[in-house]
Amino acid sequence: MNGISIRKGTLEATRSYCRRWWSWLVVPGTPVDGFLMLGQIKEKGGAVDEATYGIEETAPRALGWRCFIVRKLEAEIGGPDEQYVCQIGQRGASVCTCTAGQTRQEICRHRCGLAAVLAAGALPAREHHGA
Repeated sequence: MNGISIRKGTLEATRSYCRRWWSWLVVPGTPVDGFLMLGQIKEKGGAVDEATYGIEETAPRALGWRCFIVRKLEAEIGGPDEQYVCQIGQRGASVCTCTAGQTRQEICRHRCGLAAVLAAGALPAREHHGA
């Protein structure tokens, strides 16, 4: 299949995770802009945590921001962790509707991963038309 592309990178370690990474996969003909695979290794015990998300950009909710629907592929349909809204702004500002994103106590892997994909130039801005 032509047009398949993949980009990879690392994310900064956190207090809880000693190693974190991302992969961005674009597959033409799928109903999403791409697939974001996020992984991390626990500092204590070394457990590996990996998840894959379908990412779809939607119209921004504020000028200078980009807004994404983040759907966890392994989640139960209709479950509390199936879908989030993640917004990435200018100068590192970001918000996410996941638990970590709402509490702002933890690093949100969705925000970090999407920000890394955008910084790598792997997800060009989409032109949105609306009312």
